[in-house]
Amino acid sequence: GYCRTLFASIDSMAAEGALSEWAVEWRHYPSLSVGSRLAASIVECASLQSQRLAMHHAMISTYDSSAAPVFAEIVRSVSSLNSAELGQCLAREEPATRLREDSVSATRIGSVRTPLVVIDGMAFDGALPRNTLRRVLRAVRRDAK
Repeated sequence: GYCRTLFASIDSMAAEGALSEWAVEWRHYPSLSVGSRLAASIVECASLQSQRLAMHHAMISTYDSSAAPVFAEIVRSVSSLNSAELGQCLAREEPATRLREDSVSATRIGSVRTPLVVIDGMAFDGALPRNTLRRVLRAVRRDAK
């Protein structure tokens, strides 16, 4: 889907060093589906074990919201993750609080879908192809000078 396309663009650009001047911050703007909220909560809990990027990558590359989610398999794919700690985190309120904060933030800027990219205060709904993302970043950098 859109998130997978955007993540591939950002991941590729980061590997090339094209994002070295930029701070990339991931936020969750999950749809109303229970599966999307659970996936985002798992990523949040993985971040407490310094495994946010690995879990996010596993979710983006594996999870399909149109199919029955297989979260246990996705969690097992991140080998350095402590699944007991993850389970304890999911039982707490912190992940849900973070998701609510992200949703409020998305609503404030008028976003109604994912993924959402905000670059220098400009919001872009939906996945940006790599070339478009590069053009936007170049334009922002040029305007900042």
